[in-house]
Amino acid sequence: MANSSKQRRARKIAPESLSSDESQPVINKATWLPNWPSWRSLFGATTTPVAVILAIALIASVPMFLHSYPITHSTHFNLSWAFQYQRQFFSGQFYPRWLEFSNFGFGNATFAFYPPICMAATLPFRALGLSLSGSLIASMVLAIFTLGMGMYLYGRLYFPKWIAVCVAGLGAIAPYFLADIYMRGALGEVWAIVFIPWILWATQRVIDRPKPLRVVTLAIAYGMLVLSHLPTLLIFTMVWWPFPLLVKNRRLGKGFKHYLTTIKACYLGFGLAIAWTSFFLVPVIMGQKQIQLQMLTFIHEYQAQYRLMLDGVLTLQPHFTEHWFDSKLIPMWLVVLVTLGLGYVYWFNHRFKHLALDRQDRQDRQSEDTTGLLQTFDRPADRDRLIKLKQAVLVWLIMGTIAMLMTTDALGWIYQLVPTLNRIQFTFRWFSIPSIVYPLLWGYLLFRVQRWFNAISVQIQIPETIEPLKKAAIAGVLISLIGFVWLSWDIVSNTQARANDIQQFEQLAAQKQFPNEPPSFETEGKKFIYWHWIFPDGLALVDVPEYRAQGVNFPMPPDRDYDLLEWADGSSNGLDVKRWDFGIREFVVNLAADANSEPGLDPELERDFDPDLPGQRLLLRNFYFPGWRVEIDGKYVPARLGDRGRLAINMPVGKHRVVVRYLGTLSNWLGYLISFGSGIGILLWLKPWRKQVWCDAPPESNAIP
Repeated sequence: MANSSKQRRARKIAPESLSSDESQPVINKATWLPNWPSWRSLFGATTTPVAVILAIALIASVPMFLHSYPITHSTHFNLSWAFQYQRQFFSGQFYPRWLEFSNFGFGNATFAFYPPICMAATLPFRALGLSLSGSLIASMVLAIFTLGMGMYLYGRLYFPKWIAVCVAGLGAIAPYFLADIYMRGALGEVWAIVFIPWILWATQRVIDRPKPLRVVTLAIAYGMLVLSHLPTLLIFTMVWWPFPLLVKNRRLGKGFKHYLTTIKACYLGFGLAIAWTSFFLVPVIMGQKQIQLQMLTFIHEYQAQYRLMLDGVLTLQPHFTEHWFDSKLIPMWLVVLVTLGLGYVYWFNHRFKHLALDRQDRQDRQSEDTTGLLQTFDRPADRDRLIKLKQAVLVWLIMGTIAMLMTTDALGWIYQLVPTLNRIQFTFRWFSIPSIVYPLLWGYLLFRVQRWFNAISVQIQIPETIEPLKKAAIAGVLISLIGFVWLSWDIVSNTQARANDIQQFEQLAAQKQFPNEPPSFETEGKKFIYWHWIFPDGLALVDVPEYRAQGVNFPMPPDRDYDLLEWADGSSNGLDVKRWDFGIREFVVNLAADANSEPGLDPELERDFDPDLPGQRLLLRNFYFPGWRVEIDGKYVPARLGDRGRLAINMPVGKHRVVVRYLGTLSNWLGYLISFGSGIGILLWLKPWRKQVWCDAPPESNAIP
């Protein structure tokens, strides 16, 4: 019994010292790959990576701290959406799909189709007392930090801690990521990029050991991408699907059955992600025909096939884009190209050549070695890690290559074959993939350079054919890093800031009281931050047209001032508003029989609109959308599309109490049902099998120190 306890304690204390070969000498963890910089000597305590990444996030956010939230391509939407989302959330709407203040108070179904993460991320900071712009800035700091932590955790699967920290830092200041924050203001895409390394990390962990809890972790990470940005979801899914197929592991050598089990576990995680986010995805997929999605690509300017970064490749007459914005991203495109080129060179060298002498010479040197250091290069666990790294690098290179080719006419013809891809609008959105890939490739190059120095430190002679590659690697890393940092600095330093406009928007937005809107007819107004309007009596907000229902073609600003309720002829007799609040309208209608109404006509029949009876149709200052439900005296009747897109109700003669609520479409409720069912299923699945591994496998090797 005593011996058994000692053995268990020994296994618990030093699992890394065990190997499949009991006769193999135990090598201390600290001596593996000699002369690696000590983590504590470089960064101090083990909690320091979090502090380092947080510091990088704060430094990258300094322009926002100094000059307020920047003026970007989407600042007008970000401010308007954040203001409305926060106001409606803290007024009791847990998931405000319909934005009430948009379009001069007529509303917009923005978050019935746009993912909510970008706005939900601002809520905790607003609850803590930050201002509107302060909550947006804080959410960007959180995004940068979360991206850095994801890059660090993923990098730790392959690299030493200090390289993983470097990878995290480079990822947090990736030029395209910063361009999304400081130039484009694409908050949804920012959060989508944030979750990509978390998905890669979760996928690799499932591949290493397909436990149910890890599958659920992958489902959560992928689900967060679903709730962040749909174009990036489409782009990333196209390059993620081969990932589980290409990243081999030790179980592949135990049989094809184990390989299939691992692959199925990864794709199960993807399926669970789609299932638990169905509350958002199902309405988006089923409701596309209900809205004006054609507005996304109504001109060539917003079609990906006409926004290529490099054209003429297939005709051997390449030329870069001359678009006013896309041309600014050409240096970024070139840096990615150089990084991919270096990655391919050293991956092929890693694949087909050994770092030191051939196997026989290495064995001869090991027989003369008295320190045991050279043996560490041949430990099974270390070889497994190197094999895993080699396969991961191949996947990174493939991902980056596909992304780059999709910005050129080499693969640009795919946009014509798959029209859905045109909805990404701009091919530079593919840079979201290299934003994650090239920091990882630089980490790989640093890893190779460090191994060469380790070989020198233990007096392993490097072949002459390797020496030029080593020098080129060092030069390439330095040059590309300089270009990388210069691009990031250029983006941040050229940030446009108009703090007075941001402050004015906050003040005017805070004064808005729903459902009151400033009079806009026959009063002089001026455009404000691109789309919005300022009038003497306040601020009016305008929203994107693609999320309006089909048939809504109302002018903005409106052609006159509209009452909350009015008859089709413009009168308002017999209308009494009792309540007009977020997501609900209550009013009493007293429609008297008149000369235009046939005496004794069944009120039920009068509910069908008759253009000869102008007093029957009631119009609300509210855009039509199928998610609105109308209840007359406790009975549901259909909401109708009225004049130029206003929500209309066909009223029967008499006095009636009417309640109009935003309850969502049938697809909303179907999505809720699927999400709820999948959530319950996941919990029931995890409880009895939380320790299950689906195939026999040896314990994972520890991360590189």
